[in-house]
Formats: sequence, C-alpha cells, structure tokens
Amino acid sequence: TNLLFQSKQLGLSGRFAEVKKAYQMANILLGDIPKVTPSSKVVGDLAQAFLNLKISPEELVDNASNLPLPQSVVEYFQGALGPPPGGFPERFHTNVLKGRPLKDGR
Repeated sequence: TNLLFQSKQLGLSGRFAEVKKAYQMANILLGDIPKVTPSSKVVGDLAQAFLNLKISPEELVDNASNLPLPQSVVEYFQGALGPPPGGFPERFHTNVLKGRPLKDGR
C-alpha cells in the first residue's frame, strides 16, 4: 500500500502495526475524511509525524502551532483539498493555522 511505502521511506517499516494505529488516530483528528490519493497521503503523513514526535493525540492538537507538522497537513487545514464533509475539527484546525498564513495570504 501507499502507507507501507511511505513507512519504508521514513524508516518505520518495522513499526507498521504502530503506523496503522496512528493512521486511525490521524484520520479521526483530521475529521474522518474520505480517502483518495491526496487526502490519504495527508492522513499517512500525520500518522507518521505523530509516531516520530512521540506525543499523545491531545498534545498534538494542543501544540499544533509549534510542531513541525508535514506540509501536506498544514495545506489541508489551509483548505488545499477543500473542507471535509463534516467540516474541519475546530480545535486542531485553529491550532494548526495559528501563526501560519492561509492560502489566500491572510
């Protein structure tokens, strides 16, 4: 799968069971979005960043403005893929964008 390929590139192939659990958590944090190539990559990128950061989901959400999040995640919250069907998870959305420009330059 693409997730396995991503994991291998980041040296996480030996932790693939953890990556899959982190993928589930990342998906929830992102708003349980439909998975197509660009959005599934965002979920995978966040899952693997979460594992590398070694923090809890709550710490990830609370400190999102100060964390080295993948560009795909930042762009997702900037609206690059459009809003998810249920809307962006407000707390995570707000914290990711804090101090970062929106796509329209604001």
